[in-house]
Amino acid sequence: MVWMVLDDEYPSSQRTRAWIGRTIWRRFVGRHATFEFAASRFRVEIHDSLHVLVVQNPASSMPDKDPPGSHRLQHRTACTVNMLINPLTITPPVFLLIALRDGLGERALPIFLVAFAGYFVLPLGLLMALKRSGQIATIEARDRSTRTPVLWMGVGLLAVAGMAVVFASGWRYGAVGAVSMVLVVNAIIAAFINARFKMSLHVGGVAGAFSILATISFISGQLVPGGLALLVIAAMLIPLLMWARTAEKAHSRSEVWFGALFGLLAPSTEILILHTVWPLYA
Repeated sequence: MVWMVLDDEYPSSQRTRAWIGRTIWRRFVGRHATFEFAASRFRVEIHDSLHVLVVQNPASSMPDKDPPGSHRLQHRTACTVNMLINPLTITPPVFLLIALRDGLGERALPIFLVAFAGYFVLPLGLLMALKRSGQIATIEARDRSTRTPVLWMGVGLLAVAGMAVVFASGWRYGAVGAVSMVLVVNAIIAAFINARFKMSLHVGGVAGAFSILATISFISGQLVPGGLALLVIAAMLIPLLMWARTAEKAHSRSEVWFGALFGLLAPSTEILILHTVWPLYA
């Protein structure tokens, strides 16, 4: 017999309870462990072969589908922010701004289109395929245990996308190539970090975009197109996304703060090192 206690605030259907019970009984009975189901809102604690406690997971990988009352608008707003502001949507405009700032002129549009294909279309297609095959529970790959292989696949995609963007820029050394390298390096670092600790890649990517634009403006002595107003807006997106990720229960506060610090510090440090060794601007 399996004993289950579910948080009353997040009631589940009898089918879900039965599925959890069968899964525990068939695969995990006798183990003394605490683990998460990748596709559920529950943390399961196995105390012995007959006693299992199922409780709501506070850092759930699956948000509540129908939040009650006043929380519904907050939930929908957080979902909208997460869909519109993320590393996939924000990276192509970053390359466009850098290309325009560097005076690449007629190459700016091809760079943007290649970046859109390499940094948005291909990663999104990969995530959708992995979700359809059941390898990840959500398109965001929120579960840390299944996220690491996805990150290593992402490293390969970023490397290919980076070479394509540099090709579109005319194989010239400059900020476009430097940012391409920085994205690959940071994806590798993120994959290693994820093996030990989960951080918000959404927040890290958006904070990194701001860090890249601000650093390029600093070392070149000229603001990117849009000027200070654009940098302020980019900076404001960071706390907005931090709120959205925690509101949707995709991450804890420590995970979004870690992602923000990583995004702010890593790209700027790497670009400054590259600029010191091999100046991006005369």
